[in-house]
Amino acid sequence: MVTALLVSYSPVSKSAKKITAAQQSWGKLGERSIEATDNGMTTVDAANGSTVKAIKIKVKKGGINLHRCEIWFQNGTKKSVDLRNDVPAGSESREIDVADKSNSVSKVVFWYDTRNYGKQNAEVELWGKS
Repeated sequence: MVTALLVSYSPVSKSAKKITAAQQSWGKLGERSIEATDNGMTTVDAANGSTVKAIKIKVKKGGINLHRCEIWFQNGTKKSVDLRNDVPAGSESREIDVADKSNSVSKVVFWYDTRNYGKQNAEVELWGKS
């Protein structure tokens, strides 16, 4: 038995590519330095209450094991997300969809541990996709 896969290609105009790139631009919302402890919780405040479609956490120094996060909105509601990501220095978490795209993010609270990353403090950044 032979199975075939047909892939169709249709060119996209340059203006359509520019719109797509603009829709998926990332901007830094906030940052935090966290101590190398066994486990903990920290908050990264979002500058200017940004309205975004998705967020991610970038780790600049150190490394963390992300367990979960809460995305807090300007109107006081929140969204909880299980992460279960090991994020070494120079890496980032997966893209996390923001359910309420019409509401501004005020802060993100996340739970982490540094079990396998030694004694170096971690520097984390919160990024949002517009």
